[in-house]
Amino acid sequence: MIPSPVARWPASESAAADTPDPPSPALPSPAPPAAGVPASSLRNVIVWGNHSATQYPMSKHAMAEDGAAVDAVGARLGAAWARDVMVPAVQQRGKAVIAARGASSAASAASAVCDHVRDLLLGAAGRVVSMAVRSDGNPYGVSPGLVFSFPVVTEAGGRWRFAGGFELDDEDRAALAKSEAELLEEREAATSSG
Repeated sequence: MIPSPVARWPASESAAADTPDPPSPALPSPAPPAAGVPASSLRNVIVWGNHSATQYPMSKHAMAEDGAAVDAVGARLGAAWARDVMVPAVQQRGKAVIAARGASSAASAASAVCDHVRDLLLGAAGRVVSMAVRSDGNPYGVSPGLVFSFPVVTEAGGRWRFAGGFELDDEDRAALAKSEAELLEEREAATSSG
């Protein structure tokens, strides 16, 4: 499942299964200890936008699943923690992996691709996941014709739809606009250089 590093922080960036991972103090925990929620039980943590330093992780709609119980944890995570810790950690995760390990963060990206394909082909059992899809027809105001990460619901066989119910405030809209502008600029550079 994606949501990216927030809801699924891989334990290993190394392909060597028999080599224990060294501690990585530069990679923060995906959820603050005060939330009391293991990352594996988090749902509705969404990463919006481009796969770059402009990506925008959002935890204010976070829910924790523990069997049949669902608990809203977005408020417990807190806006200050999200803004000051989670957002910069996710946006700079690739750089942090390289700095901590002295190696590429490609294994993490490969794991995310596998999660994307699994969720797209098999469905995500009704869960909302972050997925880079065409922006055409999205309910969040992002320009059409981009590949942009949104909250989606997938069904087996490759069917998906935009997930609703993710309220955006001015700060959220500004962050999405920054990622959108970057993608529009990249598209313009790609199409005008031909």
